[in-house]
Amino acid sequence: MIIPSQALLTDFLLPKADRTGNYFGHIMGTGFIQDYRDFLARLNQLSTDTTQQILLFKTALNKPNDIDVLIQEIKTLPIGNFTSSHLEFTRFDDFNTAIIQALDMIIPHAIHTEHFPNDELQNLFIAKLFYWIHTYLEPIDFSKSEVPKAIFYGPIKRQECYFILLLALVGFDTFYLNPTHDVTFGLIDSLGLSQTLILGEPAPFEDFDDLAHAGSVIDHITTSARHATDQLEAFMYTDSGLFKPWQFAKGTTKPLLLDAVLEDLETYWDEPSKLRPGFKTSGQVVYPPVFFTKIAGVHLDLEAYFTFVQKLCNSKHYVLYTQTHFASLNKVSSRDIYSLIYCLNPDKTINREALKAHVLYKHLLTFRSEVQTFILDKLDALLAPNAGEIFNFKVTDKERSNLIALILTLENQLLNLIDSYDFPQDIPKLILYINNRATFTTEVGMLLALLHTIGFDIILLCPNAANNIELLLSDQYIRTLRLPELAYDLQLRKPQPVKSKSFFNKFFR
Repeated sequence: MIIPSQALLTDFLLPKADRTGNYFGHIMGTGFIQDYRDFLARLNQLSTDTTQQILLFKTALNKPNDIDVLIQEIKTLPIGNFTSSHLEFTRFDDFNTAIIQALDMIIPHAIHTEHFPNDELQNLFIAKLFYWIHTYLEPIDFSKSEVPKAIFYGPIKRQECYFILLLALVGFDTFYLNPTHDVTFGLIDSLGLSQTLILGEPAPFEDFDDLAHAGSVIDHITTSARHATDQLEAFMYTDSGLFKPWQFAKGTTKPLLLDAVLEDLETYWDEPSKLRPGFKTSGQVVYPPVFFTKIAGVHLDLEAYFTFVQKLCNSKHYVLYTQTHFASLNKVSSRDIYSLIYCLNPDKTINREALKAHVLYKHLLTFRSEVQTFILDKLDALLAPNAGEIFNFKVTDKERSNLIALILTLENQLLNLIDSYDFPQDIPKLILYINNRATFTTEVGMLLALLHTIGFDIILLCPNAANNIELLLSDQYIRTLRLPELAYDLQLRKPQPVKSKSFFNKFFR
């Protein structure tokens, strides 16, 4: 069964046990050329590995010879119902059945698409398919644990496209790569079987071997000391309640919203995630209890209010903004934003290879790959068509591209908080002080929702209790604490830096 992937260029290496089907990618362009060369070098290396079963086609498929007898046999077969003909292409029954079922699908599709002018040309096409099946598939051992792979590179003829479709249908991981954006394959695959991946603009065609030889493949060897260390750490930090630094660097978060009173906020604000009520982990998933709280109004005593604000700002990992437009797209061209729409898959997930080749992605490339994956995973979850319950508005491709552009151009102050977030430890914090009736732009409201799903503590201080975030986000995701007084145009006192106490401060005041 053909399955989609958010990371085609790496997922195809997954063993059969770690997935539910095979991948089928139509890859156009090259993106960053050295990455493309390295990818072709990896494919070239795999094709020479005797433990793998890889068909690598750098040129056209072999032309069949002496197929007159085969054509005569084809004339007697029921087109579209080969299942009843008991054809045998391979010694593996399941594989043979898959081939026949694929033929029953592909051949009628070709007849409908190609409009063969006569039966002779139609039968010649079918004979070519049979010949290619015999030549390339008969040696394949489908009893092995690895998924067989077929890689096609460069210009392709129309009839060869149908063979590519067949390989994907019978269970091969199948890639068709063409730097030039040739549309031939896309026209043949009107069934939409393949997943299209666009790696930037069209590029001139270059020989496969030239590109592969300019690439590099790095293999890793695990030493016995490294293996022993991994075993010790697995013993110490698995289900023990102890967490080593960056234990969940490749994990993710599912924040738990704290429904708390003001006293709870003061009590747990500076506590690490692992010491807050409700904290738990499951595998590589961390469930950090977080605040997403709006504090409407002020204390009767303004001194008490600003003392409270000062406590919030005494935290180690926080950023404070005094305006709703703390992030904007003003400096991003509308063309760049609009082009991000083409980095979305049909199911509205992010086409990651295409996005990483986009001009706006350059800054995010400087962050750790785990951080990039974490952010993109969170974007996918937030922007999914069935995830709209958090928003009070309809999410279209315009909103999706705006949010992606905002994240890619976000200032380092916020990105660094994400980068330094060790999930069981200190929680990054965003504090907003809004003393007027300014509202949030749609993309900033979505950014706040994203930061919440990442696992930020978010506090909105609104002395006048005006509506702002409620206009964009569902009140199910925000807790509002009301203080007794309202204050209008109340200026924020500049938070004072925390003074470190010397040894003698412990004894003398």
